[in-house]
Amino acid sequence: MSAKAKLAMVMGTAAAATVITVTGTSEGLSLQPYWDAIGKVTTYCYGETDPKDIRPRYTRAECDEKLAAGLLERYVIIRKCVPSMDRLTDGEKVAYLDLAYNVGAGLVCNNSIPKLIAADRRVDACEKTKEYVYSRGTWIQGLFNRRVRVYDVCVRDLKVPT
Repeated sequence: MSAKAKLAMVMGTAAAATVITVTGTSEGLSLQPYWDAIGKVTTYCYGETDPKDIRPRYTRAECDEKLAAGLLERYVIIRKCVPSMDRLTDGEKVAYLDLAYNVGAGLVCNNSIPKLIAADRRVDACEKTKEYVYSRGTWIQGLFNRRVRVYDVCVRDLKVPT
């Protein structure tokens, strides 16, 4: 079974399709490795950085599978620190999973997001996703834009106080 099918099984078909689209679009696709000057790392496919897997070229299908596998791996980790993950809205799942893909599941688990979710302060937890707009101490417009888009996805099915 493909990683995409497994991801759909654990988080739901609509949420899986959305996170693959949101994260894939945000990360961008590169079939050839390149040096990411901001992250200071060789990057390929959809933001992959595993140095043991660097090759001269990848196919779109390989990159799509790597993206789904990376999202699935992070979803499993986040479920451990957010026991109610499966009961969140699709938008919340997409937001936290996109953030984990971009900055690491450990960072998502070791900040206040899980505590805010546990306290049923879910809009506040969504707000936390907007904080990650720096790379190596430098504010990045692209990260800001990504966080705003993902925040909107996060809160779309929640009652946001006006």
